[in-house]
Amino acid sequence: MKFLQLRHLPVIAVCQAFGERSPADGNTWFTRCCVLVAVRAHVAIRVRRRYNGGMKSSVAAIALSLPISAFSFPVVGINDGETLTLLVNEKPLKVKLAGIDAPEKRQAYGRDARQSLADLCLGKEATFRTQETDTYGTPFAVVFCNGVEVNRAQIERGMAWVFDRTNRDFTLPALQLMARRDRKGLWADANPVPPWEFRRPQVKKATTAPSAEQTDPAICFVDRRGEYRYVDGVKRYGC
Repeated sequence: MKFLQLRHLPVIAVCQAFGERSPADGNTWFTRCCVLVAVRAHVAIRVRRRYNGGMKSSVAAIALSLPISAFSFPVVGINDGETLTLLVNEKPLKVKLAGIDAPEKRQAYGRDARQSLADLCLGKEATFRTQETDTYGTPFAVVFCNGVEVNRAQIERGMAWVFDRTNRDFTLPALQLMARRDRKGLWADANPVPPWEFRRPQVKKATTAPSAEQTDPAICFVDRRGEYRYVDGVKRYGC
């Protein structure tokens, strides 16, 4: 990252987000800020290249490395009840809500969860605090749209489940209990199916009828349990 590229960044805001506080000597502090931002941008870009084939946007790379984003970005798309797309430096960036799992699109309340997230964020400004990224470089984050924490809002509305394996907000389970008590959203169903179970492959039982050859009791077959034949369409061992 060239030093001259820093003229495009709100350097002071970034430094403050990293915890740098302005001393009496403003010139020295600003110089240290420029170095700090350059280093963090370099590290962030290297991480993004490792997982996602590179990122041309230095602004996006810095934003992903911040403890809490110093920038706000317009929300231009809603993928589902837990995924939104931000416009970062004129490029789309997909962000997933950390600690929650919303119903799938083909699942009951999947469309409602997506619409709920759209009502909260679409067309608004968002900031986010990244907790982790997946192998594709997608950030899992706590997202704020116009000051509203949407991870919590989706749980409060009954539009998502708390995903215990990754959740770091210990207040979310209590919010889920209240939404379930009040039968909000997906909790209006008597037995709602968690999305992680909905995604689990279903084992289908064989429903094919025996062939004409198999219906002949005079014909014997062999499997690892021994010899068998079909009598009135029923598999019986012993010939």
